[in-house]
Amino acid sequence: METIMQVDERLRRLREELTRLVREGEDEEGIRLRSLLAEMERLEALRRELRAWRIAA
Repeated sequence: METIMQVDERLRRLREELTRLVREGEDEEGIRLRSLLAEMERLEALRRELRAWRIAA
């Protein structure tokens, strides 16, 4: 299982990629954008779960 720091780093990289993608307008059909947003949602849920688990421990 990933650590919170690893998840935070992956989220930071995803945000950078999303920003670049939107700024440069490379994804006209939004396929890559939707994929990145889905991954971001998954990682944010994982981060919440890891933090809740850490607090409970």
